[in-house]
Formats: sequence, structure tokens, C-alpha cells
Amino acid sequence: MLALLRTLLMLSILFSHNIYAEPVDDYVKVCIDNQANNMGPELCECMGIKAKELSTEEFDFFFGIAAKNQEKINTGHTALDANQKIKVMQLSMIGPSKCANELAAKQNTSNTQSSAESSTESTLEAQSESAESATQ
Repeated sequence: MLALLRTLLMLSILFSHNIYAEPVDDYVKVCIDNQANNMGPELCECMGIKAKELSTEEFDFFFGIAAKNQEKINTGHTALDANQKIKVMQLSMIGPSKCANELAAKQNTSNTQSSAESSTESTLEAQSESAESATQ
């Protein structure tokens, strides 16, 4: 019985990830193509990842807003309750700045690592040169 529950849980997890693959890709494409939002591919990808936390109905509303699809927007206004609409609007309004902060932090981390690696390489080269000149 426990094995059956585990199998069902794993299938539901796998299915839930696959169910969003195409719509999220569609969102990212719409986001990138929308020049008015001034968001680049990395921000759009991040927003697409964050949108996976939405229910299917919430995602449709979110996508409708990004794509300026009035039918999806109207459906969302009708089908979603106030809390769901707020959740979508918060993602739409706050998500880009959160993504920008996350991307900046990631960039700073990689820059710090690159600087540390360059510093280590410079130190090793200096030590190597010092050792060579000492042996001559």
C-alpha cells in the first residue's frame, strides 16, 4: 500500500512539472517578445519559473495579462476569487524585481568566485616565478 502511494505521489509530481512545461515556455516567449516590459530573457525565464507556483487557472490569467489576451483576462476575472487574483497580480507586479534581485545576487556570486579564482591564479603564478628566479 505504501509503495502504491509513493508511486502515485511520484507520478503526480512528474505530471505537475510536465503540465507547465509548454505554457511556461509560451509565457517566456510572450514576455521576451513584449518590448514594452523591458525585461530580458533571463528575467522572463525567472518569471516563468515563479509562475509554476500558480494553479492552472491562475497561470491562465497571468499568461493572459502578459499576452494581452482579453479572453483569458476576462475568464480570470470571472473564475478566480479575490485571493487568487491578488496572488497573480503580486507575481505580475513584484515578481520582476524579485527576479532581478535574484539574478543580481547570482551574478555577484559568480563575479566573486571569478575574482577569487583570478586572485588565486595570480598568486600561484607569482609564487612560481619567485621559485624559478630563486633556483637560477
